Amino acid sequence: MNKVVVLYSGGLDSSVVATHLASQGYKVYLLAVDNGVSHYLELSKIKYRYMKRRYRNIRKLIIADATYLFKKYLIERLEEDIRRYKYNLICVGCKLIMYFLAAAVGKIIGSNIIADGYSKRQDSYPEQKLEVMKIYANILNRYGFRIIHPIYYVKDIPNIKALSIKYGIPPKSIEPLCMFGNSFSHNIPINVIMNYLQDKYNLMKNELEELFEARWWLKSIIT
Repeated sequence: MNKVVVLYSGGLDSSVVATHLASQGYKVYLLAVDNGVSHYLELSKIKYRYMKRRYRNIRKLIIADATYLFKKYLIERLEEDIRRYKYNLICVGCKLIMYFLAAAVGKIIGSNIIADGYSKRQDSYPEQKLEVMKIYANILNRYGFRIIHPIYYVKDIPNIKALSIKYGIPPKSIEPLCMFGNSFSHNIPINVIMNYLQDKYNLMKNELEELFEARWWLKSIIT
């Protein structure tokens, strides 16, 4: 039976992904990331416990602390980055950190598969544009990890809600609130996003790779 790490917020998309994969026979390990600027992180635990009661293949909820990396490479450089790239791209950098934390969890549990709730309907978000998703995938592939997007082609909210009902979970988001949520700009030139992502990877590369061996980021494990 394959194991998979799911980037999880308690939101509708990530919950559907988790239950879908569990119903397909995967052993599912959920990863919630505390970046230091999110509130109500405990809400993600509510949906997790509900799903775990219904699906024995949903094994654990792992809480990772990304505060150090988020502050050092994204917050402290935000003013400089906005001057350089002309847009707030902090969520693009945050997602890169999340993927590496998911890979670090994968190292622990013995899995090279990372899943997320990306969907085509949300490609206005800079970190969810198809070209950008391919860069994330290419970077993680270098370390032996594969990123999958099980609901990428689910076209709208009604269809996502229908899937949540199919898998027996409430069609409501129960997720933390990030102070940078919805702070992005629309219509950011794709080359700007891609340059930012590549620059952030090059800048953080050594410390991102250290996550595979270190455990300082491991905040808690909920069974």
